[in-house]
Amino acid sequence: FYYNILRINNNNYNNLIMRDTSNIIFNKLIGVKYIISKNILGYGYSQIEDNVYQNNYALSLGYASSNIYSIDKFNEVGYPYNLKYLLNGIIVENSYSNDTEDIIEIYNFDLIEKIINSVPFDKTNNAYLLEFDSEETLEIPLDSVLTDKLLFITIEGLESNSCQYDDLKITINGEENSLSCDEWLYHNQNYAFNYLINERDLSSLKITIGQGIYKITDIKMYIMDQRYLETNFDEMYNVRINDNEITGNINIEKEGYMVLSLPYDENFDIYLDDVKVPYEKVNTAFLGFKINSGNHLIKISYHAKGLLLGKILSIFGLLLFVVYMTILLKRNKNFVKMK
Repeated sequence: FYYNILRINNNNYNNLIMRDTSNIIFNKLIGVKYIISKNILGYGYSQIEDNVYQNNYALSLGYASSNIYSIDKFNEVGYPYNLKYLLNGIIVENSYSNDTEDIIEIYNFDLIEKIINSVPFDKTNNAYLLEFDSEETLEIPLDSVLTDKLLFITIEGLESNSCQYDDLKITINGEENSLSCDEWLYHNQNYAFNYLINERDLSSLKITIGQGIYKITDIKMYIMDQRYLETNFDEMYNVRINDNEITGNINIEKEGYMVLSLPYDENFDIYLDDVKVPYEKVNTAFLGFKINSGNHLIKISYHAKGLLLGKILSIFGLLLFVVYMTILLKRNKNFVKMK
């Protein structure tokens, strides 16, 4: 979900690391309400203390909608057009013909042309090759100011360099991507650099390119009105977490699905008004279940697979250890007596 669905920029040396992010869409859906940052965060964030920001669009741990969309339709339209489904409803693995208005449009700005006009390049097999002996920064003005827009950028066709150059790195307006060098053991496989630029009035791009040889086949750009972040979900409230149990209330206007920002796992128990209900994977990665209109009490508990067996084996191992130590002590005493 982090890398393949929302395409969060990856500046980690391997793709098993997930760092904190200022990506407003991710933080909205996951419910990240507060962020500590030395950087000035963009649209949707309000500064409430020095270096402390509040996400005005953060959803609760659980939220519900009657707008239900098929995973097939979600996959069919692809990124970033499929974000309309995540921001407007819930995606399930059943077949639904529902659709919603498009919120993403192509931004006609030839960024690759602007870049190659600023640096030396070669062109071969429909790709541009750019070589940088040292880090270089480019300031590229946009044709017009993007006001209250989210800007999506995807740089395609990248290939790993030899490790004599280290990782490839491109930073755009503070958002950094990197591609591990070819011999690195924990390669991050980040062959397409994705960026979400979130500024209220965006007039230019500050692009910093690290040392190395960059093969680029295409740069795609899209925009979305920031108003589409203002989606209407029924949200969980009175959320309480106690050990391995989460409780809360929700008021549902129309029957639909509820999603919890907890990664899907088969070892949860979910109770709706004290009645255990089945659940499934929704939004490609999270817990979800059907829910009727009205006021409801939600309870979620988790039972780690093999926990009971692990406890039994641990106790058994401890008993074996006590028996072993008892036998060892007796042997030592007998040895002393023989002496």
